[in-house]
Amino acid sequence: MRLILTALLCICFATLGLSAQSSLVDTIRIMNGEQMSARIIHKDIHQLKADPAYKELINSFQSNLESIINELPDYLNYKITYVKDVNLIMEEIKGVSKFRVENGQITGAYNSNTAVLHSEDLKVELFFDKIEEIISTDFNIVFDKAIAELKNRKKVLRPLTSLVRNDYTYYYGSGILTKGDSQNEKRRSLGLVFTPSIGTYRDDPIYEYQLGLGLVSKDNKRLVYAFAKLAHQYNRESKKVGSTPLWGIAYKFSKYTAIQFAFPIRTQELYSTLDFQAGFTLYPFKGLAITTYHNSRPFGLARPGFMPAISIGYTILIQK
Repeated sequence: MRLILTALLCICFATLGLSAQSSLVDTIRIMNGEQMSARIIHKDIHQLKADPAYKELINSFQSNLESIINELPDYLNYKITYVKDVNLIMEEIKGVSKFRVENGQITGAYNSNTAVLHSEDLKVELFFDKIEEIISTDFNIVFDKAIAELKNRKKVLRPLTSLVRNDYTYYYGSGILTKGDSQNEKRRSLGLVFTPSIGTYRDDPIYEYQLGLGLVSKDNKRLVYAFAKLAHQYNRESKKVGSTPLWGIAYKFSKYTAIQFAFPIRTQELYSTLDFQAGFTLYPFKGLAITTYHNSRPFGLARPGFMPAISIGYTILIQK
C-alpha cells in the first residue's frame, strides 16, 4: 500500500517538475546600457565555475568564423548558428535595424544581428551589429567576471537549488561589471512549509507540527512537498502524553485544496496500530488549513478500517 501511494504522489512531483524539465535552465545576461550584448544559458550555471565550457565554445566559434569571414554573404540582418564541431550556418532574416541618436545625431546601428552557439547543455547568444565585433571582442573576460560573482552553494543544497531557475543580469561598461536586478519573470521556487495545528482524534485533542520542503509552481497556486511531522495527544485513560513522528508527501493542486499521505516513522502509543494516514485539506482563507484525516489500520487487526480525525491549523509558506 505504501509503495502504491508513494508512486501516486510521485506523479504529482512530475506534474510540477519533470513535465517542464526543459524550462529549468539558468541564465546570465550581459547588458550594455539598455541593450543585451550577450547571454549564457545552461542547466546549472554554477557548474561553469569549475568547468568554464563557454570559453572553448566561444574560442572555437571565433576561430572558425574568422577563417571564412571573406566568404560570407553581405546581408543587412542575419543570424549565425554555430554547433561546435558540427556546422556554422548564416541565414538572412527579416530583422529590425536599430540606430543610436545622440544630441540629435544618428551615430550608428547596434545589436541588429545575433549569433547562437551550441555545445551539449550549453548555449551562448551574442548580439552585435558588425561581424567584425564578435571576432575582435573577448567575451570570455566579461563572462569570467560574471560567473566569478556567483556565490558558492553548499553541497548539501545543490540537489535542491538545481531544481530552481536562476536568472542573473549584469551591466558591463568601461571594464566594470555591476550586478543588476533579475528579470521579473515568474518561476518555480523552493518552498518551506510550516503548519502547526490542533484537532481531535479518538475524542481527545491532538496537536501536530508539520515541516516540509518542496516546489511551488509559477502561478503560486500549486505546491508539492515532502514533510515530517510530530503528533502529540494526551490520553485520558492512561493519563499519558502519546506522540508519534510521521513522514509524508503533500500536493496542493489548487489555491484552496490539497491532499497528503503520511506514514509513521515508528509506531508508538498514539498511533500504535496506524498503517498510513490520508488527508484532505481546505484553505478557505490565506494560511488557514482545515484538514480531515483518515487513519488506516492494518486489515489483519480485529477492528480494521479507517479511524477519522480532523484538525485546524495555519500554514506558513516561505519561498526562495
